[in-house]
Amino acid sequence: AEAIPPIEKSELFPFQDPATGKWGYLDAGAKIVIPAKYDHADLFLGGRGLVEFEGLAGYIDANDQWAIAPRFVLDPAVSNDLAARPFWDGLAAARNERNVWGFLDAEGDWAILPRFDGADGFQLVGDFHNGRAWIANAKGNRFGFITRAGEVVIEPEFHAVNDFSEGYAGVLIKEKWGVIDIDGKLRIRPDFEGIGTFSQSLCPAKKDGQWGYIDRDGDWVIQPKYQLARQFSEDLAPAHNGVD
Repeated sequence: AEAIPPIEKSELFPFQDPATGKWGYLDAGAKIVIPAKYDHADLFLGGRGLVEFEGLAGYIDANDQWAIAPRFVLDPAVSNDLAARPFWDGLAAARNERNVWGFLDAEGDWAILPRFDGADGFQLVGDFHNGRAWIANAKGNRFGFITRAGEVVIEPEFHAVNDFSEGYAGVLIKEKWGVIDIDGKLRIRPDFEGIGTFSQSLCPAKKDGQWGYIDRDGDWVIQPKYQLARQFSEDLAPAHNGVD
């Protein structure tokens, strides 16, 4: 069973200087607006860019000033360790010194106190989309959703989930994907081998080994005939028919 993550839309764009290996940010015109001086730079969302500096993760603003000072410790023993994640829907997931995850507001205060345990680099909480973030149960094998207040609104009962988009999210039920709304009501029955996220009221879906696009009722708008399909953006969507 397959899931497709949503398209990421950054406000500024991270780049790496090949000469120094350091990271900075470009604007949409490929002009350097924040020089390459960080050990790593991630998505710039919600007016905040997630950067790593001297073993710590923090957030800068568009003027290259610390909006949230680097205080989230990276584990040097873990390759590509994550101590914090970019802002989505105004909140950013980050972990404290006890390796427990919570959510920050734009000022760096805990909007949702750390209570989500992480182990071996696996974060047991997702990012916020449409006011919902996925969570996993203690075993990490069932998934549900919380609100921006940290309240469980959809109990962990699904084998896998997608992020919400346009009020809908894909969920895996007994090896087939269906779609729920933000209240957890099943809107499209589980009948698909894979599913993406809704954009412009269409969603990539996989049936009999081929991808196509369904509408919000689960009906085929574009029949499954592609080896690969991604979500729509500005009336276009990348798809591949398997022929080079």
